[in-house]
Amino acid sequence: MIIREKTIGEIFRISLWLKGAHSLLEILGGLALLLVSHAAILHFVGWITHGELLHDPQDLLARNLEQWATGFSSGSQSFAAWYLLSHGAIKLVLVAAVLRNKSWAYPVFIAAMIGFIAYQVYRLSHQVTLLMAAITILDVIVLVLAWHEFRLLRRRSHSGADSMLESIPATSSRLIGWSLGKLREIDSWFAILIAAFASLLFGFVKLAGEVIEGDTRGFDETIMLALRTPGDISQPLGPVWFHELVRDFTAIGSTGVLTIVTLGVAGFLAFSRKGHTALFVLLAVIGGVILSNVLKTGFSRPRPELVPHSVVVFTNSFPSGHAMMSAVVYLTLGNLLARTQKQFSIKIFLMALAAFLTVLVGVSRVYLGVHWPSDVLAGWTLGACWALLCWFLMLYLQQRGKVEPESAGNPTEERIDSSI
Repeated sequence: MIIREKTIGEIFRISLWLKGAHSLLEILGGLALLLVSHAAILHFVGWITHGELLHDPQDLLARNLEQWATGFSSGSQSFAAWYLLSHGAIKLVLVAAVLRNKSWAYPVFIAAMIGFIAYQVYRLSHQVTLLMAAITILDVIVLVLAWHEFRLLRRRSHSGADSMLESIPATSSRLIGWSLGKLREIDSWFAILIAAFASLLFGFVKLAGEVIEGDTRGFDETIMLALRTPGDISQPLGPVWFHELVRDFTAIGSTGVLTIVTLGVAGFLAFSRKGHTALFVLLAVIGGVILSNVLKTGFSRPRPELVPHSVVVFTNSFPSGHAMMSAVVYLTLGNLLARTQKQFSIKIFLMALAAFLTVLVGVSRVYLGVHWPSDVLAGWTLGACWALLCWFLMLYLQQRGKVEPESAGNPTEERIDSSI
């Protein structure tokens, strides 16, 4: 058994080094696509295939390259560049963390791998390529090994803690036993978060690919025109007072309102002697803002011109910053509030309220004509993905004692406290 686990561990390490090398190649490829012009790429492909096709018109490799160049638009180049850069950078950071045996990196790495594999399988279902198939197979192998190593790591941590119970007093034993129960409960949350994070990541990447290829145009126009007055697309549906009400709704996701809400909550947490939690909230929101602006710059999708804009806008369209940052702020804060409540029904209410505010802001952006529906869907998806990642980090940091725990205990905890 020892030899088998050691062998599996060595194979896992080797596969990680291979993924690290592949991640570096992806980063270099993404940089090349950003720095080299679209015309230069097409000229280079034409130069290397021209002679081969003259010599052998049926040359398989040359014909495939020529066919690929024909359908390779400038939008496809931008998406490929940012996908390779983000894909490579995320994997490289996580691979480095896993190689250093950082326990937090395992579930994040597993979630990211599931999302990337799902997207690669989706691409393979449309067009099978040998390179994509080989990368996907390697990713599946690495995923299985990572899950095995993660379960082994968790099992060792539990068994080590269980052995301590035999050598401590009964009262402390009950306290640690309760803590172990909470730890195993966190394990189940890890599995749920991994599945949700991977699904959202796959959804965003898939949607981004569809937007770049122009496949969402019909869907976007249909939804946007459905919210306009028949015969006069310059006017949204509904009376004038409703137009003003929707403007109020969209302000809930504005930079000013979200800044006030975030600073207010962070200040409350700081005065409540939860300084680490306050700092975590600020960093989570700032990180979401940076990610949103980087993606807007990378995709550079123009605002809709199908209908007049009902409010002034200054940035690019994809993904919707209002929708994404509403999801980041309200879902993160809703989770923090929910974790201070004992009753499950109150937890559900708080999270539902946070989700409602997020949806309200996104829908208002489409109604006002300043975002395509696909922009808002991408903002919701990526914002929820970021909020889930922050939720996972909060659980991990609380487990390590780096962030203050929940302020309200449960009945089990109260009974333990009363018996000590």
